[in-house]
Amino acid sequence: MSRSALGFRGQLLFTSLTWNLLGPSFAFSGLLTLFVDDYSEQYSMSEINEFTHMKGALRASLLIFETVAPLTMLVSVVVTYALWPNALRGGVEGATDGKQSQSFCNIMQMSL
Repeated sequence: MSRSALGFRGQLLFTSLTWNLLGPSFAFSGLLTLFVDDYSEQYSMSEINEFTHMKGALRASLLIFETVAPLTMLVSVVVTYALWPNALRGGVEGATDGKQSQSFCNIMQMSL
């Protein structure tokens, strides 16, 4: 593994991936709720349960959420309690004194 893939730069992809999959996971779950509500006006619940595409979509929705939500929480905890305090102390490679990471904009982005 090359040196450039290690460290902070290697974590950027995983962080973006987990956060970017969480949004579509919520959107997919919300759309499934709307579909079931729409189908419930036309079909009974036992008929809805027989739709094979609905079973697959519900399983996929749960699988995506149960995979992405814990990974996103893991990323948030690592960034909040490991990476961010180290960056504020100036311990990040390439940072001179940590003053730049203590700017109002950076602190607000981390807090939100």
